[in-house]
Amino acid sequence: MSFFTFTDGEGTYIRPPKCNFDVEITVDATKTIDTYDTFCLLSSDADFAYLNAYLRSKGKKVILVKGGHITHQLKQSADLRISAQTIKTYYHGHAKTWHIARFCRM
Repeated sequence: MSFFTFTDGEGTYIRPPKCNFDVEITVDATKTIDTYDTFCLLSSDADFAYLNAYLRSKGKKVILVKGGHITHQLKQSADLRISAQTIKTYYHGHAKTWHIARFCRM
């Protein structure tokens, strides 16, 4: 059996590799913690609430650009939450220059 395929009694199938993007972001954020003041996360994944809380405990600001509903824990783990839809709507309806503070909800 190779890494990307497997065979059983019914045939051969492609097995996509598991994505570890959440883990990679977390490792990078902690390995490079001394190189930034603000961490900006573009995700609505509740698994990041723990990372955000850790970063804030180390004095980092956390900005969350979210798409759709987020859990209470994720919402509370960020210093600033910005809706991706709000950015998209504003960007497409106005000039190409805009100020991010207009999207901020503390």
